[in-house]
Amino acid sequence: MRSRLLVVGSLVPLVLSGCFVSKVATEKPELPLPAALPAQVDSTAQLPDPWWTIFQDETLDKLVEEALAHNPDVTIAAGRVAEARAGLRITNADRLPNLQLQGDATRSKDSALVNTFPGVRLEQTTYTVQGAVG
Repeated sequence: MRSRLLVVGSLVPLVLSGCFVSKVATEKPELPLPAALPAQVDSTAQLPDPWWTIFQDETLDKLVEEALAHNPDVTIAAGRVAEARAGLRITNADRLPNLQLQGDATRSKDSALVNTFPGVRLEQTTYTVQGAVG
């Protein structure tokens, strides 16, 4: 029992020391901020369509053309790369704004027997335009 009191008695100052609050000046430091943010640069570089032409090597061009002409596996792989690029363009198309616009014109004529009010035209033209941006 006495050992328990001794343990609790030694833990009380430790627990209370965690609650100690000191008075610290809460001044915010002056931070030098730029007048404007730097312009964002597009980090992706566009490669030419036959990418190996970037090296400007005639020997490489001839070897690749010969490989494409005589190796069906390379042709299939090149087709798969083109297919993947097309799929990427389709996927990225959802990132662009979508604009939908629809118009309609309706012309109607009431019967002279139904519309008997003087001065009211029997013909009516209604125009409707609807748009959505998403």
